[in-house]
Amino acid sequence: MTAPFPLPAAEPSPTTVPNPSSGSLPASVPRRLRGACQPREPRKPHLATAEPPESVTPVPRKVTRPYDHAVTLQGSWKVRRIAGLLPPGVTKEIDGRRGRTLLFGVHFGAFRVDGARFVYQFWPIVDVVEPDPDRADAYVGRGTVFGLTFCRFRMER
Repeated sequence: MTAPFPLPAAEPSPTTVPNPSSGSLPASVPRRLRGACQPREPRKPHLATAEPPESVTPVPRKVTRPYDHAVTLQGSWKVRRIAGLLPPGVTKEIDGRRGRTLLFGVHFGAFRVDGARFVYQFWPIVDVVEPDPDRADAYVGRGTVFGLTFCRFRMER
């Protein structure tokens, strides 16, 4: 059986690339692909996996973040005003690295626990807390807006 139309003579396909070591590449091969089959130089190690220099000494976490009390801050806390602008009926509920503040049982704002700081998500408020020197199961803190202290408070169970 013969073909209904004449077949062209067999020519090399433009998608086939000859071996670069056997001679020059055809002009139809883009320049960016001309060295694609050549072996590459080994890559440098990623910075995260590279070994630190010997002059760097590891610093324990308790030194770099002395107020990292996320485990001991777990649970529900009553907030008592010591000074400044803080209404009565404020409570804080902390679960891991997240928490929320309730005002008379109504959700006021969510925050993340960052060491000794409670950074609110939608308010420009940051609470800084530290263990109360007078009571073992309490914390004292201050509320700040744009870095200015607006209240001081005590958190108790």
